[in-house]
Amino acid sequence: MDDRVWLSYERHLRLRGISAQTVTNYRKSRAKVADFTGGPVHTASRLDLEELLESWIGKFKGSTRLHHYINLGAYFNWCVSEEHISRNPLKGLPQPSIDDVPPRVLSEVELRKLIKACDGPNLRDKRDAAIIRLMSEAGGMRNTEVRLLRVEDIDWLNQVANVSVSKTYLRPIPFGDKTARAIEQYMKLREKHRQSGSPWLWLTGRQSDLGMGITTLRDIVVRRAKKAGLGHVDAKSIRHTAADRAMEAGISTPDMNKLFGWSERSIMTSVYGRARAQQRALGAARSAKLGDRL
Repeated sequence: MDDRVWLSYERHLRLRGISAQTVTNYRKSRAKVADFTGGPVHTASRLDLEELLESWIGKFKGSTRLHHYINLGAYFNWCVSEEHISRNPLKGLPQPSIDDVPPRVLSEVELRKLIKACDGPNLRDKRDAAIIRLMSEAGGMRNTEVRLLRVEDIDWLNQVANVSVSKTYLRPIPFGDKTARAIEQYMKLREKHRQSGSPWLWLTGRQSDLGMGITTLRDIVVRRAKKAGLGHVDAKSIRHTAADRAMEAGISTPDMNKLFGWSERSIMTSVYGRARAQQRALGAARSAKLGDRL
């Protein structure tokens, strides 16, 4: 990659303590523009970006297009602040709409069935129950976050799981007594396992220095959902379900941002909450009973 301005931007992100995974996501957005224009990203014109955004319609989901738009917007704003360019070429271009089918959100009954499908005496049963319960807590972890938890990340005194966001910042995810009990039951069997010395929290039976694989996590959810009679359930749906339940419980947007790891200016509450936004609005209106006050 021969783009010194972009390399400078990556250095800027690292100095801010941005995680390696987030930097990788920004890099993917950069590649979209570089491949399209054939030149350094900061030299892309408004017309270039307009044509690129248009070419994505029908090719990528609305949420994917929005993520790239946000990433590129942050980059161009930085370029302006560093005087590499005089104006953000994305400014004034319409933000991609999230017009794809909202992800599946499980009802509490379905979520209980999913957890119930993990009932069993062995290590995998206890592990799967603990994982699904932890992902269902307010602040529902991303797939990568939950699968790469280490034993030391569980704070038993405060009942939080500390997600490593960067080298200097941990995002604490609080969990309730039932989740604590589920993790505790798993840990009892884990202590007797031949791989109990592994730093990774979730054992898979395979020796690995990289923690649980993403395919393993996805298979856990798919297998348990099938057993519960729920059809196909993607692991990401549990995080969306956690966000929906948090909103329905009345957790504020600032608190949601903190719990789920979104920035203050993030629109992710609307991205994650869109599946049942209408139902929540109707519920809020019925609870308010404004007409009955007249």
